[in-house]
Amino acid sequence: MSIELPEEVVVAFKRSFDEIDADKDGLISAAELQAHLKTLNITTSGAEIAEILSRFDNGGAAAPLNFDSFFKLMSQNMKIPDTDEMVRDAFAAFDLDRDDAIGEADLAQVYQTLGEAVTVAEIEELIRSADSTGSGKLDQQEFSSWMATTD
Repeated sequence: MSIELPEEVVVAFKRSFDEIDADKDGLISAAELQAHLKTLNITTSGAEIAEILSRFDNGGAAAPLNFDSFFKLMSQNMKIPDTDEMVRDAFAAFDLDRDDAIGEADLAQVYQTLGEAVTVAEIEELIRSADSTGSGKLDQQEFSSWMATTD
């Protein structure tokens, strides 16, 4: 699976690749990788390095890494945020009374905790704008939809 990463991450990977590529031949050899890991106080055997390098189709087992393979190695270890999980966590943080809905009291407390001065009318309007069921509170789906439309 290929993931899209921000340009600054790609640039950081390229900078790291160039730092590890001690002989500047555009490839990271087993010796270069092992030496770099040693500078990070990570001790590895030749077999461990060979196993890492053999994960990539670089022309044979333990062949040096080109940038594309290095990028793949680095990006596969990046955690891609789970948006649903983030929304559930945010909903739980707003649902202070744990009634599976975000009401006026919940929002007032959250805004107070954040040091934001809001009026009751502003809180009522916020809920009204996102409350598709007319319950006077936001359920998780309404909260999720509201979060998707706010910056």
